[in-house]
Amino acid sequence: MAAATTVSLSFAETDLHVSPQGDDGAPGTQEQPLATLEGARDRVRQLKTPETPLTVWFAGGTYWFAKPAVFSAEDSGTEAAPVTYRALPGAEVRFSGGQRVGGWRPVTDAGILARLPEEARPHVLVADLRARGIDDYGRLGRRGSASGIPREEYGWVEAELFWNDEPMTLARWPNEGFRGIHEVEGEERVTIDSDRLERWVGEAEPWILAYWRYDWAELYEPVIGLEPEQRVLLRSGELTPSYGINPGAARWYAFNLLGEMDLPGEYYLDRGNGLLYFWPPSPSGEAVLSRSNGLVRAEELRNVTFRGVTLEASRGTAVAIEGGAGCKVVGCTIRNVGGRAVQVDGGSNHEVYGCDV
Repeated sequence: MAAATTVSLSFAETDLHVSPQGDDGAPGTQEQPLATLEGARDRVRQLKTPETPLTVWFAGGTYWFAKPAVFSAEDSGTEAAPVTYRALPGAEVRFSGGQRVGGWRPVTDAGILARLPEEARPHVLVADLRARGIDDYGRLGRRGSASGIPREEYGWVEAELFWNDEPMTLARWPNEGFRGIHEVEGEERVTIDSDRLERWVGEAEPWILAYWRYDWAELYEPVIGLEPEQRVLLRSGELTPSYGINPGAARWYAFNLLGEMDLPGEYYLDRGNGLLYFWPPSPSGEAVLSRSNGLVRAEELRNVTFRGVTLEASRGTAVAIEGGAGCKVVGCTIRNVGGRAVQVDGGSNHEVYGCDV
């Protein structure tokens, strides 16, 4: 076995240090580190000079974000004296927009057990999110290829569940692939190729993802009604698929269905009662529910680099840069986010390189 490599670092007097065990009231030295990215940003504002590059070093660990850290022009460096936020060499530094979920217990509610598939009943657990102070669950949002969706709704924010850093599946049917349709009446009454609708009567908020005509034009939308005997699924008249509905080409699956939780890794969030139902795919692990709508937001920021960190479990885009110049996202891992990894809007000479997305 090869000998471990020792990395020797010398820090400039102006360098700052951050640790999950730190304190944002501390000076930011190695002995008294800060605690958060926002705390480091505020300290940088106090310390930086036009002639001196400044590096903020993050010790290994997870830094939890309830909301994005916002950077503006006053947080900028210069070409001669840039500001860098980076992980210590060899340290695993994680910026997480999630929150841990614990307190799992077996399901005992007879009504819920009756809705669950028989094979799932011994395995599905429930967590009371409200009891853990978690009361923002986001919302499912209509999105995709259709007219009738207000522009503001495209900023949808929904909580997602991750287990041991892997995304779980919002309970769906079929478990894989898609089903088709037989006919459509006025684009609002869709006759499907299954009698499965009987199982969905009583579901609080069933949704579908459908490719109504073309395989590149998907639409996420709520189901507004069911006619099980006729095998008819009712669509909202407010949403018009951009290219119409072709029964011969349409394919779809339904999701957000408690009664379809029949495989390990599936979950269902009861927003009305603050309860999270989950069939864990392994005997032990860490459950994280995404919370923050992004991790880093920068407006008119210049000459700032984020290097060597993992950005994860965000409901929206992880890093959003608007305007400014010379900002870099380097050697980062960006995963399990509900929007884009990095979005750059305007500005000049921004760079994203060496990242795993």
